[in-house]
Amino acid sequence: MRHRYIYFILWFTAAFLTCTGTHASRPEYSGAVHYNMKVHFGRMLPHNILLDSLNQERIRGFEANAWFGESSSESINRPKLGAGYFFSNLGNHEVLGNIHSLYMSILYPVYTGRLSVEFNSNLGIGYATKPHDPENNPNNKAIGSRLNFYGQLSFTGRVPLGDSRWVFRPGVSFHHVSNGTVVAPNSGINKLTFHAGFDFRSDHAYPERLSL
Repeated sequence: MRHRYIYFILWFTAAFLTCTGTHASRPEYSGAVHYNMKVHFGRMLPHNILLDSLNQERIRGFEANAWFGESSSESINRPKLGAGYFFSNLGNHEVLGNIHSLYMSILYPVYTGRLSVEFNSNLGIGYATKPHDPENNPNNKAIGSRLNFYGQLSFTGRVPLGDSRWVFRPGVSFHHVSNGTVVAPNSGINKLTFHAGFDFRSDHAYPERLSL
């Protein structure tokens, strides 16, 4: 299990550095900022009997991030880099508590058109409010430490709202929280959420179509 985290971190780092080099090599890059806020609703995806018994609440979350892209064009070959914050419960407030996450982000356009689709990959750290404690919280066998790895993979739509700078973003996200068994117990928590939110572009209106 720990090897999966290492491979994912290495892939994310390589992709992030590649994107950074791509942006830096383009003289027309002007640092346009795309602000995004969205809400999440979903469920925990229990992968053992213990987590199934703790899966008592729907997942509700909030996310805010910013992506940095070129102001001159939107291209399937020019992913955006960014950073953000994610907060949600973990399916059982009394035992599992909540998670606060800070992450780095890469946003890839994957389908172009009036209604486009983009793939979003986030990687960072998560702070668990109620980790396992032998005396005060013995039933939490999923998270053994306050600091954890946080990963999120999303497919998100892009629906321009007229000619304004605003874009509506519906989509679906998979979340993973774990410390890689650095601190036991640690079975990790997986979540599947549907999200909806809005983007605002800092410099000018969104293009009608992503350019190849």
